[in-house]
Amino acid sequence: MKGGTRSAPSNADLATTIVFSGTITPGGSVLSAVHVTQLRNAVNAVRALWSSGLAPAVFTDPSLQNVVAKAVHLTELRAVLNEARQGLALPPVVYSTTGPAAGQVIAAADINDLRGGVR
Repeated sequence: MKGGTRSAPSNADLATTIVFSGTITPGGSVLSAVHVTQLRNAVNAVRALWSSGLAPAVFTDPSLQNVVAKAVHLTELRAVLNEARQGLALPPVVYSTTGPAAGQVIAAADINDLRGGVR
């Protein structure tokens, strides 16, 4: 900075090391365990940014091997992400849907909203 004033900080880049597999599109994507695992890793990366260092979240079906993504996985991800964002003084994610009920299909928008919330 040369004789000027500093600009306001840029928006936080929350999970720069997380690379998501593939694009999730309505009607064309099958949500797999890898998508949920990647989101869990990203959410835990955001939780680690909090000044008090939130512990990694504990999830249902931790290994996700041969497990189909369920509504509970989405609900858990939303809850722990919202907690971390609140602790970081970031606005909550505005979700496109209310989320699926047990046994319903997880929408592409649900996954894409979470991906946006960790970036």
